[in-house]
Amino acid sequence: MSNWIEIGQNASHRVEPGFASLTFDWVNFMHMNKGPAGWLLDSRRLTAVRGLLGSTAPATVLRIGGTTGDRIWYAVGGARGSQPPNAHYSVVVNEAQVTALCKFAAAADLRLIIGLNGGPGPRKDQLDGKWNSTNAVELLNFLDALSCPVLGYELGNEPNLFVLNFGVDGFVSASTLAQDFVDFKKILDAREKGRDLLLIGPDVAFQFPWIGEIIPDYWSDFFAAVGRGVLNAATWHWYPLQSNHCPLWFVDPRYATPSRMVEVGTLDLIHEYLAEVSAAVPPGTVLWLGETAGASCGGQQNVSDALSGTLWYADQLGALHASPREPPSRTIQRSALFGRS
Repeated sequence: MSNWIEIGQNASHRVEPGFASLTFDWVNFMHMNKGPAGWLLDSRRLTAVRGLLGSTAPATVLRIGGTTGDRIWYAVGGARGSQPPNAHYSVVVNEAQVTALCKFAAAADLRLIIGLNGGPGPRKDQLDGKWNSTNAVELLNFLDALSCPVLGYELGNEPNLFVLNFGVDGFVSASTLAQDFVDFKKILDAREKGRDLLLIGPDVAFQFPWIGEIIPDYWSDFFAAVGRGVLNAATWHWYPLQSNHCPLWFVDPRYATPSRMVEVGTLDLIHEYLAEVSAAVPPGTVLWLGETAGASCGGQQNVSDALSGTLWYADQLGALHASPREPPSRTIQRSALFGRS
């Protein structure tokens, strides 16, 4: 392993509270919210969450994003009861669901990073495919009215994979996305509560290390275009292996198995990619690893949820914190499907 962990009384490294946080895909949240009213606020579940977080809870972030986030129509506020304006919106989130999310975060002492829809829905019929902020602003207004414990926002999830997730028509160039972030920053700064919120992104995915990334220069092109002073943190996603949930797993020789998960070659890839990610961002930029897991697309059953997955996580967290390069200030661990639909 690239970083050994010894069980004992002496700590080799100490990390700030919240170094490791949590993420839900919107689809996970929607699934949980299909249950009886108050499911998220069930006292037993809240007790379990608080127990897992311990004293780190006030500093712990719950990020809600993922691919589903780029298909959502927010039927809240002025859009209450409305229907999506085009077929690119396949999921509708209503006021009761958003309220449940905010109440859960407040009760569990979590702060939210919310991934806004940056996909093809709000870009349809827009000049040059730019992002239309109208529906997102309805969500921001509703969250403000709820006094929801929001720490900040993202815009879009894994934009370098839009062409895989939404087809050729879903492609958004790095320069267009950069301008969308600039415009959204202006929207936040003009809001009474917006100046205190974080704007983070662009959530570029690095998850095909053995066959090559789909758009290899997307990360560097984005930062060349966005400039300084727009983002509070640069976010990237890291998955060294493929699960059988992925559309291209059968052509990738690095399909996730227990032995591959803990091979030195797999574990040490993080150093190569951290160097690449760090080199492209402006000096002094804070890095957040917004999603990570040993196998992408929700994890591999009997691998990600087994001892090999635990060892992989421990090694990666140690590698990130001990890196001589500018280390990420926060690592957000990915929730997983593990073979369940």
